Amino acid sequence: MDEAAAESTAPEVIGGMFYSSIQRDLAESSIREIWEAAQWPEKYTDPLRDFSEEEQGSLLVLYPGLYESLEHKAQWHSAGGKLYPRS
Repeated sequence: MDEAAAESTAPEVIGGMFYSSIQRDLAESSIREIWEAAQWPEKYTDPLRDFSEEEQGSLLVLYPGLYESLEHKAQWHSAGGKLYPRS
């Protein structure tokens, strides 16, 4: 936990700019929503939906890190500390 907390504010370079304190943690309310979702019955229909193509286009411009993460997730999955193509 200590390592994750420290890494959440580690210095980084984004778009050529140096940022020394960007906190990347989830709010407690977000964690609670995830916890509640984990309590759903296995056959429950998930009310959440994926990003539309239009929304993904906006992410590319406004939130490139999130877009990159979603693109990576679509192409790869991780198991046992290794990456495997989804195709």
